[in-house]
Amino acid sequence: MKTQSTYPRVLMTLLSAVAFSIASNSLVSAQTLAGQNSGASSGVANGLFTHGSEAFRVVDTAGYRTAGDVGSHAPGLVQQVGHHGACSSCGTACGGSCGGSAFTSAMEYSSCGSCGTACGGSCGRRSSALTCGPNFTDPCTPCQPYRYISIEGLYMAPDIGSFTLSPNFGLSDMDEELGTRITIGAVGDCVNGYEISFTGPFEWDLARQINSPGGGINSFLSQTGVALPSFTDAVSQTQTYSADYYSLEANKTLVGWEMAKLLIGGRYINYDEDYNYFSTTATQTGSLTSRTRNDLFGVQVGMDLLYPISRHGFTDIRARAGLYANSADSNVLVRDGASTLARAGDSTTDLAGMFEFGSGIRYQLGEILSVRAGLELWYLTGVASAPNQVRPQINSGTGRSIDTDNDILFTGISFGTEIRY
Repeated sequence: MKTQSTYPRVLMTLLSAVAFSIASNSLVSAQTLAGQNSGASSGVANGLFTHGSEAFRVVDTAGYRTAGDVGSHAPGLVQQVGHHGACSSCGTACGGSCGGSAFTSAMEYSSCGSCGTACGGSCGRRSSALTCGPNFTDPCTPCQPYRYISIEGLYMAPDIGSFTLSPNFGLSDMDEELGTRITIGAVGDCVNGYEISFTGPFEWDLARQINSPGGGINSFLSQTGVALPSFTDAVSQTQTYSADYYSLEANKTLVGWEMAKLLIGGRYINYDEDYNYFSTTATQTGSLTSRTRNDLFGVQVGMDLLYPISRHGFTDIRARAGLYANSADSNVLVRDGASTLARAGDSTTDLAGMFEFGSGIRYQLGEILSVRAGLELWYLTGVASAPNQVRPQINSGTGRSIDTDNDILFTGISFGTEIRY
């Protein structure tokens, strides 16, 4: 008969036997399975997990882009729903401004990463494939490059005239004359571009003649307080006044939203004036000529703005401001009969400025063609004007000191067309 202390020993013996049996069975099964697959690879290799005679495709978790990959510029190896590779954080379908982009040796575009300005603006369309194909475009390319040609007619007049050296007649204001403004430009990525522009040539002329067979035509000219004989009691006198203008500029442009354009560049402006005064008396002739040349070299900044007012209509604003070095020179010649009273010239280099403002209406006729018309206002300061180089009192200093403190205001209208392709 067994005592009560014998039962725990029996129970421990039985549990040990069961555990040994289970462990022995697992070892035999493992050895059998290993013997069956001893000739095949096991584990994960080349994207496959091999188990016995079966293989299963698996994905490395590093191929997924997660919130922990902030700052990475490489696209994930696994195509994910809602993750389009480049520009993923730039908005719907790459609608925002992307950060840096690189073209790798594997012919793949890297991610644009966080929104920034390295791509130069909004991203363009892209294919769903990572590698370049026939229809693939750089996801960080804002849009297709374009070029434009603008041809305008300018009907302008300078606010000069109403000048005279005779008490008997004078010159009227200058009328409007026709010139052109031709601009050729290109934008390589819808943001950064270049353009050149030519304005002119303009030629304004005034002339007036007065005749009196009985004499009596006089002049304000004098020398040492005495009227010049050839300009006193004249039978005929003529005054002419002309001005010429043209400019050439080259600018770098920065375009935003195809509605605003900022520019900075260099510009050359040529502005010349001629004034002539002729007199004939019964016995002799006299003449006065004054010529000035202004060559302006400098830099300018500008802005062009468009504002939509209808489906195809826009208002526009054009503004320019420039600072220039004016290389100016003048020549003055005064003759009284056979005597030369003054023959002198001078030159200098002074600061000058040119400010332009224009506004008008633009209408889009098609995808590439638009027409516009508007008003123009220009202000040219720091130039030499021909009449201002002469004073009625002729002396030894006449024409020897150039005056470049003259301002010219130009007003007019513009009309033309632009082709963008």
